[in-house]
Amino acid sequence: MKITDYINDENLQTLKNDIGEKRCSHSLNVMEECKKLANNYGIEEEKAIIAGLYHDCGKFIQRSNAYEFIEQYNLVIKEEFLKNYQLLHPALGYYVGKIKYNIKDEEIINAIYYHTTLRPDPTLLDKIVYIADAIEPSRDYEGVEDLRKLAYIDLDSAVLLSLENTIIDIIKKKKYLGLDSIISRNHLLEKISR
Repeated sequence: MKITDYINDENLQTLKNDIGEKRCSHSLNVMEECKKLANNYGIEEEKAIIAGLYHDCGKFIQRSNAYEFIEQYNLVIKEEFLKNYQLLHPALGYYVGKIKYNIKDEEIINAIYYHTTLRPDPTLLDKIVYIADAIEPSRDYEGVEDLRKLAYIDLDSAVLLSLENTIIDIIKKKKYLGLDSIISRNHLLEKISR
């Protein structure tokens, strides 16, 4: 797989037009973080770069048009994802990545799909995209510097900490919490405790 097959000036401009300049800048930051993490953990850099760049491509579909897009393409979406756009946009990204950006690699597409909730027994690429989204340079929240350092020392612990912080934040905001996040958290906790 060649990176240039997925990322070129035209595709980058299309992504910027689709998700906006600010979100595209965030995606480029996530892509760079994914690249560094992939090198740190010894996985295929190209997959990490593509997954990082396109992780938010589902935001191409605005909330108001999401149901129309789902019906138009007869998409299968988990019921719980329909209750919170933060859960829905990665599932939409799974399909947008396939349909609009012609991403065929299932590992990449799944990393896009699970970049906000993870899944039970996530792949290394899943965890890299998840944590890169949380620690990219424009993120500014309490504890992010420590999380950035931890991500390069112990990925599982960094992902667990980020998941727990996100779960607490979602509960405080009284928003719908995806079950995959809870299951992923428990799975990582068990793995780390061994």
